[in-house]
Amino acid sequence: MKILITGGATREPVDEVRFLTNMSTGTTAACLADHLNRQGADITLLHGAGATLPKTPLKAEGFATYDDLAAALKKHLGTGDYNAVIHAAAVGDYQVKKIISEKGDTLPDSGKISSQESLCLHLEPTPKLVEQIHTWAKSPLKLIAFKLTVDATEEGRAEKALNLLKHSQANAVVSNDLTEMKAKKSHPFRFFTGDKTPPSHGQGVEDMADKIWEILK
Repeated sequence: MKILITGGATREPVDEVRFLTNMSTGTTAACLADHLNRQGADITLLHGAGATLPKTPLKAEGFATYDDLAAALKKHLGTGDYNAVIHAAAVGDYQVKKIISEKGDTLPDSGKISSQESLCLHLEPTPKLVEQIHTWAKSPLKLIAFKLTVDATEEGRAEKALNLLKHSQANAVVSNDLTEMKAKKSHPFRFFTGDKTPPSHGQGVEDMADKIWEILK
């Protein structure tokens, strides 16, 4: 089985030395890649700059921006070689459209912006990559998506996970809540496969990998 995994954060440039990003380390994706590689899967990992890398030897390719990751997904899925995608990357929701100084001037996005004045960043939303994966694939594949919430109720988590399940046409959604993860070091998660099926609960990335493997097999 050939699996494409994404992990880590995107970085959207503000100028040539600054960027917008998030707190994702890519550790979950790297651990999943290691675990599934040991199961005999043929893994390719697309990882963000500075992300945690797998411990086992496998194919890996870096990305920086949203556009980089989109291009990499299109390239790999366009081959029609993959059986599944595990989309665990923390993709930035916004890109910098323009930068306005406190005087109202639009600043160039090249070079280094002076740090001596206030700035207003005009951000525009990025399309959801996970919702485009099936359209880019040249052959049918299974998709595992991820949804992160913060201090959400069980009902709130279910609503967001099932909404993602529907719009991405994923086979399963892994639901993580940051507040719960900080309180419990065991990496608890919920595993959603449909609105008629109660989510299963799990702890730890190996347990997560086992549940994903069962779906993919």
